[in-house]
Amino acid sequence: MSIIWTIHPVTELSTLQTEWDSLNSRTARLPMLDLDFWSIIQRHFGNGDELACLCRDGDEVVAGTIIRPIGKGRWETFAPGQAPLGAWLCTDAQPVDRLLKTLSEVLPGPAISVGLTRLDPPFCARPEAGGNLSTLDYILTGQIVCQDGFEAFWQRRGKNLRHNMNRQRNRLGRDEVQTSLRTIRDKDSIRASIDAYGHLESAGWKGESGSALHPDNTQGRFYRELFEFYSSKNEAVVYEYYYNADLVAVDLCLRRGNALTILKTTHDERQKGTSPALLMRQESVRDMLDCDGITHIDFYGKKMDWHTKWTENFRVMYHVNYDRFSLLARLRRKPKQEEGN
Repeated sequence: MSIIWTIHPVTELSTLQTEWDSLNSRTARLPMLDLDFWSIIQRHFGNGDELACLCRDGDEVVAGTIIRPIGKGRWETFAPGQAPLGAWLCTDAQPVDRLLKTLSEVLPGPAISVGLTRLDPPFCARPEAGGNLSTLDYILTGQIVCQDGFEAFWQRRGKNLRHNMNRQRNRLGRDEVQTSLRTIRDKDSIRASIDAYGHLESAGWKGESGSALHPDNTQGRFYRELFEFYSSKNEAVVYEYYYNADLVAVDLCLRRGNALTILKTTHDERQKGTSPALLMRQESVRDMLDCDGITHIDFYGKKMDWHTKWTENFRVMYHVNYDRFSLLARLRRKPKQEEGN
């Protein structure tokens, strides 16, 4: 049976809601791949030239993407820095190279290449490179997987991590600092939490570099809208951590079912003797595992040394490129082949 792509301007995103979200529910099942997520992020970071594409195999939608031009004849999935994943969904009904070949044939103008960015192998298995297809490692990212509660999880952590956390808590106790974790889920409170996050992040190095979320910039407006929307679906969680009355760390998270993603973290950089973000993480993970029914916690950030102390589960996220001319694909693959020689 032939597969058919339909191409829609970004102004028609809402007309694809039912089919897109049905595809997400059959594949990744992540809030960050809902059409609502992409609609919100496009309003704040899109150029207006993005295209929404759905692929049907008979009556079944088997793939979907939001794609944008990045040069003459070159296209790439829409993936601003605020999105942990690229805008791509697919079932395993069709191979990725065929999906991209047929998509390239219906995009406006002659499409020389189509790139998929930030793909996660549990939701889109990495295809075999060859012919017109090449792949590229993106990052190694970590995930906490635990189904037997926090205490069992914590006892599996290394002695150094547990000792370090105890040492910091003892120090805070000697200084008469009481710590507390606040969990924010309701829509009425979550806006203030996003603004508080922005003020805390803007006071650090990101504020100096101009990359911080702030209540008055585009990032601040995006995260307020995003978290207000998902809080109405009971899928947004903000963890705030306090030393006495002072806010010292914040996590912005989205959850669906038993899976939670930590989208952003910030902390008070003036706290030099302790690590408020890690102390918060110890208590928030306890809350996730013991109280909230969470069994999978994703970082979706590049592997760092502290990640290795919290989990042994890592996987390689990747990019895919489809080139109309196989010579271009061979040139993309050549550096990787030479490294292996």
